[in-house]
Amino acid sequence: MQPSSSDLRTNARVILDGIEMVHAMRKRQTKYVCNSHLALTEQFEQLVA
Repeated sequence: MQPSSSDLRTNARVILDGIEMVHAMRKRQTKYVCNSHLALTEQFEQLVA
């Protein structure tokens, strides 16, 4: 069974949102994590937890 086109769009949107979030984190444009001394991967893990 193939996923519907709306499922594919939803999955694509989630992936793109994650990519945009990582780019914003790299540019230090986000204020989600209190400890800015964490590595980018550690900050991402805290956000998605």
